[in-house]
Amino acid sequence: KRNSNGVKRKRGRPRKDDTIVQERKCEECDEIFHISGRKDHKEWVDHQSKHATEKFECSCEVDWNSFPEKERHMRLAHLGWLSCNICTNIFSSKDLYNKHMLTHDESTGTSKMERPLSLLCQDCGKVFKNNNYQDRHKYDNHVAKHKIEKFTCDCQVQLNTLVERERHMKVDHLGWFGRSQCLLCFKNKDVHEKHMETHSLSFICDICGYIGNTKSNLS
Repeated sequence: KRNSNGVKRKRGRPRKDDTIVQERKCEECDEIFHISGRKDHKEWVDHQSKHATEKFECSCEVDWNSFPEKERHMRLAHLGWLSCNICTNIFSSKDLYNKHMLTHDESTGTSKMERPLSLLCQDCGKVFKNNNYQDRHKYDNHVAKHKIEKFTCDCQVQLNTLVERERHMKVDHLGWFGRSQCLLCFKNKDVHEKHMETHSLSFICDICGYIGNTKSNLS
């Protein structure tokens, strides 16, 4: 075998000078790419995908605020890509999708091999970071808020705040434990009863004599 210069190549690992370079020209913008490895090939593929997204048009009544949103819509709604329902990743084949889903213990029950870098809210499209427990906690609270907002029932009850709506949903419809003298409610009966004991206690301030039902009220 000979290299690109016509010189016979020796056995062994190819030297840098022996690397075959392919030249490709973009038909859309005439930009020329010199491809000699995976990195160059990825740049070429990404460049072609960018032009395809720019030219893409559809009759869907969707507003795209950014180029990535348009690309995501094109792939999911029109090209048959698969979307992870836990994070924001999308995949062009079912094999890649199934391999990715093994990384989520929430969906498969297996041990998590890696944490997704971001989490997507399915209700409003907001993306959350997922670097630590605090980030996941913010995401869970956000999703729970949407669940409360979407909740409807036939009870003739006036709910003025989101907290009252959440309490009504949990206590009257989901079987949580709560009483009228306290806005807090609990999924576990033992935890609820232990909490209610704090309402029967009285704490007296050593300075002014103020009486409160919890120590936090004295501050």
